[in-house]
Amino acid sequence: MRVFSYFAVILVCTLTNSTAAIAQGQLEPVITVNDQVVTRYELNQRMRLLELFRTPGDLNEVAREGLIDDRLKQQEMDRVGLRLNPGTLETAMNDFAARANMTLPQFTNVLAQNNVDVETLRDFVKVGVAWRDYVRARFGRDITVTDADVERAIHAQGARPTQIEVLLSEIIIAPPPDRQAQAAQAA
Repeated sequence: MRVFSYFAVILVCTLTNSTAAIAQGQLEPVITVNDQVVTRYELNQRMRLLELFRTPGDLNEVAREGLIDDRLKQQEMDRVGLRLNPGTLETAMNDFAARANMTLPQFTNVLAQNNVDVETLRDFVKVGVAWRDYVRARFGRDITVTDADVERAIHAQGARPTQIEVLLSEIIIAPPPDRQAQAAQAA
């Protein structure tokens, strides 16, 4: 009986040490951005999330770059004191799920089935939405992008606008009174 107890204690200690080693490996820093680290766990979670989103390219590299960008963005937002309110984050997460034609609980269920923690999605959405709001507040009133600017950028990149085929039997053009001649010509 003593021998059995001895082996049981050894087995428990071995399993405990193995679990701790696995957990430590997941919490190992793999990237340092200024004074903040990105853990192996965060990197693996981001790669799983990108895989679910069917992101093209080397997922390890895309995840690394995304997490570095997120840390830099978050550091800037912390510097200026920008905080995303929880209601805005919840709305943004619901909107994100809606783009996949799901409710947030359905979407998080799909994430869970694919071993992606909801916190990974929350962090991904939080930084994106907060950064968008920061950029709008910081530069929105200083920048105006015109259609000519967009066309110039398209031509500068050598990209051709895609051809759009509209299969409608009737198109209604309701121009303002001062642009009726232009609308008739376009029609």
